[in-house]
Amino acid sequence: MDGHDKLMGCQNRTFPLAVYSSIDTASRKLLWLRVWVTNSDPKLIGRWYLEYLYESRKMPSIIRVDRGSETGIMATKQAFLRQNHGDIEPTDTVVYGPSTAIRMLLAFILIPVIQKQLDSFRETIWNTHRIRRQKNTSLPDGVSDHIYNFPQEYGLEECGKES
Repeated sequence: MDGHDKLMGCQNRTFPLAVYSSIDTASRKLLWLRVWVTNSDPKLIGRWYLEYLYESRKMPSIIRVDRGSETGIMATKQAFLRQNHGDIEPTDTVVYGPSTAIRMLLAFILIPVIQKQLDSFRETIWNTHRIRRQKNTSLPDGVSDHIYNFPQEYGLEECGKES
């Protein structure tokens, strides 16, 4: 389990979205994925972990986490919940180490998903919404796609060249 905040940009102000996920080590199945304005709140990460346990009805034998400040509560919950299973020492149910899976996740899963959603937003929402008449501008009001495709109907000229 690990978080990724590279989308957040410089000093976490540019694009305030952080990702936290859990991937099964053997199968590389994505168990859960959360996006929020932070991925460093230990209470939030702990809650997401408990939500996963509740939804899946499966208790992992071992979890692997980095030593980030957000993993302490999750690691404590893991050890506490495993203590009554009797098959492994509770302290051995948490393994600390670096996680590279989140980078792979972003590269191969998350970025294409976000791009697909952005394309859908551009095509079905932004370019089809009506722009109201605005004061102090000579730009036309109407639907962006229509204005773009029929500029002469709005007193505009076609400035692009067909390739």
